[in-house]
Amino acid sequence: ERCEDRERIYHDSCANQCPRSCADLWEHVQCLQGSCHPGCRCPDGQLLQDGHCVPVTECRCGTPSGNGTVEFSPEEELIIECNTCVCENGTLACTTLPCPVYEPWSPWSSCSVSCGHGLRTRTRSCQDTKDGPSCADTTQTESCDLQSCPEGCLLSDWSSWSECSSTCGGGVSTRNKTILQEPEPGGAACVGPLKQHTVCNTNSCLPECPSRQVYSNCSASCPYSCEDLWPHTQCLPVPCILGCSCPPGQVLLEGSCVPHTDCPCSSLSLPTKYRSWNMSSEGFVEVLLKPGTTIQHRCNTW
Repeated sequence: ERCEDRERIYHDSCANQCPRSCADLWEHVQCLQGSCHPGCRCPDGQLLQDGHCVPVTECRCGTPSGNGTVEFSPEEELIIECNTCVCENGTLACTTLPCPVYEPWSPWSSCSVSCGHGLRTRTRSCQDTKDGPSCADTTQTESCDLQSCPEGCLLSDWSSWSECSSTCGGGVSTRNKTILQEPEPGGAACVGPLKQHTVCNTNSCLPECPSRQVYSNCSASCPYSCEDLWPHTQCLPVPCILGCSCPPGQVLLEGSCVPHTDCPCSSLSLPTKYRSWNMSSEGFVEVLLKPGTTIQHRCNTW
């Protein structure tokens, strides 16, 4: 087989000269040359990669990782400690900043929970260096899974509010939660109230009285109206009942409460000898006299 059939050329002096492949450029790889001998190799400016000759500018870079190597494409960037590295011509070109000095990691903390899914952390000390970046990665957190937790209390949502216990004067409306599942031993207990109540219908049970009247324990007391003030009428007391009446010192006149002084007089309350001015063929006719009205009879004024 000819060298050209494998994309290579024949060297009659030192075909095994280092570097022969892109991997020979990696820092952690040592190229062993041995005594020179003729043979096939890639043309000048090219190296072997994946069984083919490629320009050095297309060589991948490699860094050790465990028992293997992590490879990076040309111009790909990565961070090594605190420096930025770029893959160029099969070699990592890195900045040379002085990195912070990190102490070893502490042991992992206990899990944040006693059962179920939680977290644990570990820390490390760090010392900044002059002209270098500040300390950064000093705390790590990872998940930790312990045995399943015992089932806790399970409550229902709040029920609808009940009807008010009273239609007036202040009642109570309640709502409840139901325990759907009692907690297992060691499980979370039921938390919070199972019953709530609120005041409702605080409007007064007393009726709404007509204008200027008030609610009274003895609404039928005398005098009740202006007529009860007239000498020829009599107001008969009845047992006290709850209801509406005028405030003290006032009586009803045509549905409204008025002071006694605003009540009219009845002509029928005049002495008989003074009624002749108000007679008809059928007898005396009642006439309401406005407060302050005077009646002249001979030499007397009423």
